[in-house]
Amino acid sequence: SLGTSMLAFSAQHPESSPLKDRKQAPENLFTEATETVIKFTAEDEPEGRPGPVAAFLSSLGLGKKAAPAPAKEDPEFNVAEFAAQLLGAVGEQDAAMAKLGQDN
Repeated sequence: SLGTSMLAFSAQHPESSPLKDRKQAPENLFTEATETVIKFTAEDEPEGRPGPVAAFLSSLGLGKKAAPAPAKEDPEFNVAEFAAQLLGAVGEQDAAMAKLGQDN
């Protein structure tokens, strides 16, 4: 490859090496990659100023609204009963669609 040919030339002809000016010491031929641990920390992004359109819409009361808080689970809610009601409603709709198909 071109890189290994360049390194071989640099080793054989150190005085005319294209890398001569980049060396820290004349005997250096290679660099070494060492493993490094990098720790990232999350930074809070500051709230940016709203743009002119967002500011205008906000002044009219049409801006972004805060997301509603999630509904709390009702301890009296019965999943099985709800599923039975849903299945019954779907069955009724299916029967009505079948009847419409027969009538037409």
